[in-house]
Amino acid sequence: MFRTIVAGFDGSPSARDGLALAELLARVCSARLTAASVYVFHPIHRDGDREMEQYMREEVLARLEGVEKLAPAPVAQPLAVRGHSVPEGLQHAARTLPADLIVIGSTHRGPIGRVLAGDVPQRLLHGAACPVAIAPRGYADGAQPVALRTIGVGFEGSREAHAALAAAAELARAAGAQLRVITAFDPHLSELTPRVLAELQLAEYLAEGRQRLADTQAAAVAALEDVEAVALQDDGEAAEVLAARSHELDLLVLGSRCYGPWRRLMLGSVSTRLTRDAACPLLLLPRTATPPGGAEGEPENDTATQTA
Repeated sequence: MFRTIVAGFDGSPSARDGLALAELLARVCSARLTAASVYVFHPIHRDGDREMEQYMREEVLARLEGVEKLAPAPVAQPLAVRGHSVPEGLQHAARTLPADLIVIGSTHRGPIGRVLAGDVPQRLLHGAACPVAIAPRGYADGAQPVALRTIGVGFEGSREAHAALAAAAELARAAGAQLRVITAFDPHLSELTPRVLAELQLAEYLAEGRQRLADTQAAAVAALEDVEAVALQDDGEAAEVLAARSHELDLLVLGSRCYGPWRRLMLGSVSTRLTRDAACPLLLLPRTATPPGGAEGEPENDTATQTA
């Protein structure tokens, strides 16, 4: 699934968490793993100040010394990257290699075992052109599994959800993992006016909505091949359902929100909350450039329901 993986690394505990997740995914996918550290050389610095840049570069390379020992999987030459900011530098590294996955750790201020994206991850996540994975805090200190055994994917029937399901299934095949396709039935009754609610046959409305979602989920699961897949449906807000299910998973895969540019990762309300509350690593996918059944370059103002 992934051929080249970039792990953002600055020597911090959160960076070691990200590297541990990157190493696991690299083993599963037989991918090349590169540890990239960014030195910020802002436009305010003079282009001719090569001495300052060289000093910053050497400092970053010193930080990368010994990184191979932290990741037993084959690690490519550690990479020092010049950037105007850390997120910009990591995205530049991914474009240059090229890489098809960026892996980072959570902020050190979050609770142990939880994903909590800090300032740099949040800025990286918005607009990333390739998938981004986030490791929970403490992942490198014994919280990580020795293998991916259970992979979950948030699914609600949209194009982005189908793309996330396809990616999660491919990863599950590579890992020999069980795939759990998770839907959350939330009828959004609070968004309906009292007049509309009064006209509804509420029990029938809820039963029909739940059945439509179950049928869509069942059809998607039935179409999967060569992977053990289980369909799970819970009532409640999607973010709460997925956060609760994340305790049972080794990885949770989410699609980007449906409103946003093609080939860019745009966080919606669900994925934003999960970058604070998930108890397992997250894999967030950009909005697909070639949606199922569609042609590349379709209009961006589609009417699919919003996914993560």
